[in-house]
Amino acid sequence: MTVAVIAISVVCLLLVTALVHRETQHSRHVAERERSWDLERGALLTRIQHPEIVHLPRPVEIDGEQLVPGFDEEIKPKDDIDLVGTVVDGGEDG
Repeated sequence: MTVAVIAISVVCLLLVTALVHRETQHSRHVAERERSWDLERGALLTRIQHPEIVHLPRPVEIDGEQLVPGFDEEIKPKDDIDLVGTVVDGGEDG
């Protein structure tokens, strides 16, 4: 009888230890995910609150056609987050 109680106690202790270990790993994973989201949100807020000013070159007329230097090729941003900023058209007030 005592051997069976000891065996059941050991099995219960192992199960509780396994559950505690699993919960600890899950908590670490959730904390790491939250930390990465916080960094991403912080970077986005910094870009929104302190936008980069982009000065566009003035168009140049060549053979009756207005061309903007440096914009001959199609420009594609890597993702939408690069679209945050202020566009200045090169006018006198900008």
